[in-house]
Amino acid sequence: MTQTGGTQPAATSSGSGTGGLFDILELILDRLGEPVARQVDARQWGQAEEIVGRLSGLAASGVVADPSKDDVLNVSFLVEHARADEFTTAGRRLAHDHGDAQDFRPRGPLPPYSFAA
Repeated sequence: MTQTGGTQPAATSSGSGTGGLFDILELILDRLGEPVARQVDARQWGQAEEIVGRLSGLAASGVVADPSKDDVLNVSFLVEHARADEFTTAGRRLAHDHGDAQDFRPRGPLPPYSFAA
């Protein structure tokens, strides 16, 4: 930092990692970012486990697949026709309970290959 006008310090950074204010802030954010990212991942996986747990009890079978780029969870449930309304209601309840924390995008009916492991 250098003193300007005798009142305010001015932040300078050479970009060479020599201890300028921006270099220090970048280091702090890098170190904080990893634990925060781990906490976010743990929270998302906890919510995914809750969703699968609550819905799988209403399904005859379920298959978890690799999520797409922006998704946390990609799961297909095979639901008996007699339980379809109950399953749909439970899915809507979960979506409501999670509010804006999760974006539920139900699709179906799905072809049989969606249930192959």
